[in-house]
This record gives sequence, structure tokens and C-alpha cells, in this order.
Amino acid sequence: MTSKKKQQSHHFYQRQKQRLPTDTTIDEVVKLINNQLGVVVRKQSHRVTLWAVYLHDDFYIFPFDKNTKQVMTVLPQSSEYLASQRDRSESRAYF
Repeated sequence: MTSKKKQQSHHFYQRQKQRLPTDTTIDEVVKLINNQLGVVVRKQSHRVTLWAVYLHDDFYIFPFDKNTKQVMTVLPQSSEYLASQRDRSESRAYF
């Protein structure tokens, strides 16, 4: 059975091929987040925080798992995705 950290790493590399222009390693992204060279977009849960990191002349959104100290994936970069997430979190505030 594979560990959660290995599964997250595998998932990251699958999405990285789809969404990032070059071969960026998970260690490079984690290093940027640990050095706080990104911006916290929002806290998704007690365990996961969304970070915007500037790579290759553009911002990319990375969910960071503080328990495994691992980037889980690369989120879609579109403004529609970010707007839908903002709307979703605002709608939860009313219930």
C-alpha cells in the first residue's frame, strides 16, 4: 500500500504535465512555499491551504498539505475556477 505522501506526489506530477509549461519538481514548489515566496489564497481546511506561486511568468495555485508538507496538485489557472471557488465559499457563510 502506498503512503498518502506518495499518492499526492504522483497526482502532482500527473497534473503538472497537464497544467504547467515546463518540468517543475514538487521540491521546487514546496521550497518556494516554505520560504513564503507565494501568497496564501485561502485556507481550505485545517490541513490544506491554497497558495498562489509565481512560476514561469505566471501565477499557479497549489494546495499545500501541512501534515505531509507536500503540494497535492496544480489547480486550473482560469479565472472562472477561482471565481467559482470564491462564490462557493461565500455561499457557505450564509448557511
